[in-house]
Amino acid sequence: MYQILKDFTDSNMAGQLSTEINDLSTNTYTITQDVTTVSSTVDRQKARDIQSVRDDLIALAIAFEGKAWLYNSSFTIGKLNESGAITLRPSNDGFDNIFPCILSGIGNIIDTVVEFDISIAILQ
Repeated sequence: MYQILKDFTDSNMAGQLSTEINDLSTNTYTITQDVTTVSSTVDRQKARDIQSVRDDLIALAIAFEGKAWLYNSSFTIGKLNESGAITLRPSNDGFDNIFPCILSGIGNIIDTVVEFDISIAILQ
């Protein structure tokens, strides 16, 4: 998911998530228990463990907050840091995760009451 750090090409969160997932489907990565034990720099870039997936998703949440697509990223980050939020598939062929988030609200015109008087007597 290192592509997350590139400029977003989609204009909304759903489109960008779809783009990121498609990028992952076409790129090969290696699953390891601990990325920090991979000594080859080139191979480490392709290696993924639960923590590196978590880090990628946190980066994505922060980027989405920066685009005002999320109300805040702290809720998402907190949930991603919980035990079991990201799991290795039993077949060892990928990761399962839930990306919880609170979407940003769409602002409407704030209700405003305008009071006016046609008499200048109120200025006295």
